Amino acid sequence: MIVTHPFTTDTRLIRGSEILSIKNIPTADILTKLLTIARADGSNDAKRIRYLDTTAGSRYEAFDIYFPLFFPSSSANFQITFTPPNSTASITITEKAHTYAQRQLQGASLRPTAPKDAPLWQFTTLTSDTHAPAALLTMPTWAVYNTKWDWESWLDDTLDSIVKAKTPHLIIDLRGNEGGNECGNLIISRLITKDLTIPNTQRFVRYQKTPEDLNPYLNTWDESFRNWGRKAKSIPTPSFVASGSQPFFELSRFGDNPNGTEVSPSRKRYTGKVFVLVDATCSSATFNFASLIQRNKLATIVGEPTGGNQRGINGGAFFFLRLPHSKIEVDLPLIAAFPEDPNTPDAGLTPDLLIPTTAADIASGNDSVLQAVKRLLTK
Repeated sequence: MIVTHPFTTDTRLIRGSEILSIKNIPTADILTKLLTIARADGSNDAKRIRYLDTTAGSRYEAFDIYFPLFFPSSSANFQITFTPPNSTASITITEKAHTYAQRQLQGASLRPTAPKDAPLWQFTTLTSDTHAPAALLTMPTWAVYNTKWDWESWLDDTLDSIVKAKTPHLIIDLRGNEGGNECGNLIISRLITKDLTIPNTQRFVRYQKTPEDLNPYLNTWDESFRNWGRKAKSIPTPSFVASGSQPFFELSRFGDNPNGTEVSPSRKRYTGKVFVLVDATCSSATFNFASLIQRNKLATIVGEPTGGNQRGINGGAFFFLRLPHSKIEVDLPLIAAFPEDPNTPDAGLTPDLLIPTTAADIASGNDSVLQAVKRLLTK
């Protein structure tokens, strides 16, 4: 457990410190307990660990909610034992718990605020005397279904400018991006010379149509999820399902092409070298994009092992169930995917160039992944 942003009153706890225990509970024991309820696809524990990070990326952090449930205490004080960077001597401090309002203010100080029609992504050009120019496209989210921003035009215009400038390298930073819409297909369309097929996986759902009395409590971005119609076909119980289980329906993908979804070349093609930066957060659309990129050798994948799972992910369609009295929201994945090859690894993707982030990197603010790519940008 490494500190990235200290909000303690004791200034000895600094960025890059390693937390050894909280309330005299070793952090290894805390992690072991919390991994039992952290969400991920299959056996991808790298994703579970990343999910338990506190990054100010959500209104409610998983660690803040689960830690006191597993380790309840009546005290408002926390004993924290840690070692500072470049030290082996441990220090124990006592800190008062923060309120939810304080947590929100701390998180807001780390998150940029922008109107709904503002770009969610950033484009910059990297230049140096030591390496060739590169375009850096930073994409922290692909959840664009609830924004008024015309992301497709922005992305097309950005890629057009890179092509026009004949920029020799393109870096796409997807770290911290869990997914959302399939924005990556537009990028792929600018890298290919012929139609590329995204192969179908075995996709199953548990229902054909949602019950009418449940509909008022279900929210989603695509109303077709409420009624799959002829796309959900009744089948015998698959071999991977325990006997006596509820029925499965096999789901055709959202198009009618039995071979899979096709991505066609679009506009002016980018012919430079492409690098895609990933980490364990990349789980849904970003996992699919990285997988397709790696399989077709369209770019070099750099960073840490991804989230998601090569055996299939529970993504593509969700209901957000809002319980009527407590107002608690439960996110329900609707589609289960299974591989046709039972020997497919139960894991995320391993990057072509594996660059782990260390405690020393965090302490110094060094972006080891981006630095590794810059060393490859030969003139």
